[in-house]
Amino acid sequence: MFILLLLEMKSIYQDRAEHDAEQILARTEQITKFNDIALRIDKSNLENQLHFDATMEKTQGIVTGLAANMGAVTGGDSFCYFAMTANGQSPVLVHIGKYTLYDVAARFTDIKSPFVPTMDTITKSTLKIGEFPPRSAQLLAAKIPFNPPGEINDNIFFSARNGFWSENLRGRYVNGKWVEAIRVFREPVPPGKKEVQILERIDKDYPRNKAGTIDWD
Repeated sequence: MFILLLLEMKSIYQDRAEHDAEQILARTEQITKFNDIALRIDKSNLENQLHFDATMEKTQGIVTGLAANMGAVTGGDSFCYFAMTANGQSPVLVHIGKYTLYDVAARFTDIKSPFVPTMDTITKSTLKIGEFPPRSAQLLAAKIPFNPPGEINDNIFFSARNGFWSENLRGRYVNGKWVEAIRVFREPVPPGKKEVQILERIDKDYPRNKAGTIDWD
């Protein structure tokens, strides 16, 4: 009986060892399969990401090219504004941006004028400029009237193929020297939103109010 008991225990332990070995082998095979699947997924994800990045790069290149082409056709984000010569006698049109402006027109409104503008006065106050190349300035023969004498207080409304913008041009003589304050605003697209200021240029000696700001109105 003792020998039979020993043989039975040996058989039990042997079966258990074989079972454990089979379980270990099965788990090893399962882990290997999972690793293979994970590697294939990672490889697929990497290939997809590379393909996506390449597609996005091509798309970005196309978008950039289209934007450049559109800018060349419409004028892009370029704009222009008026300043005066050093003696304050003649207006100078200054281009800002890298694209040519097309079909440029400017309408002048004197905010100090007591007269209500009519269609006739608006037409007469509109200056046709046409095409305006980048990195350039034009000295115009047109005159901006002083009102009151020695001061310019004009709001200028521009239109071109690339949209609309406006300028506040203020100028006056201070101790015999011509000084200016200029702001330019881009009209929002679509309309209804707040204007965006795209330029401000104020001479150091331009007079300010008690609050230290410019009287634009």
